[in-house]
Amino acid sequence: MTTALVLIVISLAGVGVLLLTRRSGPGHSGGFRPPARRMMKTDEEVWLRRLLTLTRGNRGAIERAVTAKRRKFPRATRAELLEMIHDEYRRDHARD
Repeated sequence: MTTALVLIVISLAGVGVLLLTRRSGPGHSGGFRPPARRMMKTDEEVWLRRLLTLTRGNRGAIERAVTAKRRKFPRATRAELLEMIHDEYRRDHARD
């Protein structure tokens, strides 16, 4: 029983070493890989991109709207403010 346990521990240690030293593919230099979350866009980036599309890239108008909304909702996050601005913009321009 003890011999089997020792063999299992040695095998797991070997697998651990292999996993730590393996390369992802050709040209990979190893080292730190960022977590998957970094690859995803944040809510703020998504809402900003949508607003830039709606306003045809008018970043100044978006920033002025964020400033005005921040006065009304000082505790809201930037992503929440951008979402409010997006919804308001869509509602206002749906009437045209």
